[in-house]
Amino acid sequence: MSKYILFFFLLATLGSCKNDELMDYNSGHFLQWTMADSDSLKFSFSHYPENDELEVKLELQLKGDLLKKAQSYRIEVVDSLTSALPGNYRLPENPLFRPEQVVDTFSFVLVKNDALSAPVVLTLAIVTNDYFMPGMEAYRYACIVFNNVPTKPLWWDDEMERYLGTYSPLKYEQFILCTKVNDLSGVDPVTLRKYALEFKAYIALNGITEANGDPMEIPIY
Repeated sequence: MSKYILFFFLLATLGSCKNDELMDYNSGHFLQWTMADSDSLKFSFSHYPENDELEVKLELQLKGDLLKKAQSYRIEVVDSLTSALPGNYRLPENPLFRPEQVVDTFSFVLVKNDALSAPVVLTLAIVTNDYFMPGMEAYRYACIVFNNVPTKPLWWDDEMERYLGTYSPLKYEQFILCTKVNDLSGVDPVTLRKYALEFKAYIALNGITEANGDPMEIPIY
């Protein structure tokens, strides 16, 4: 299964903006990621228990004249800054930037396998081809850190424990399987209570316990 995720980001430490303002965009077509000076993208396949693959879409921005027809561009893996194995990802062979667009997306797939028992890094670079050149230096690299290690989501805080109780990897996995929801950030209290009661009924119906056999408790009534 696959799930579409759209992220806009760049690893700031890979480049500097020095002298970028002097670039002459009238001299050709330049591509760059849409954001710089941000943290690398981090996520865990454990937050998507039904997914063996995830399709990631990153925004690219064109600097220079708009295209009259679609043109191919090159994205390459930076081996010296990558620990992910080739089996952990699939990149398109001939990505195209669409005509008459200032912003387009680059799509690729991350693959879950046994190599993700610890975090790995995938670093992608925009490189020169026959039609495009990389844009500003600080916008040329994208870094993705991913794994299949159970991790507690940031939104599962003390307030969320009023609805779902104490976090455990198995409880989180079962919650996702029950509700098809893996992120409760910003969800209103009425909806939170609805999800919690739905999950509580699911646990009772299926006789689900914690990994050690203890009851899987949901405190909401």
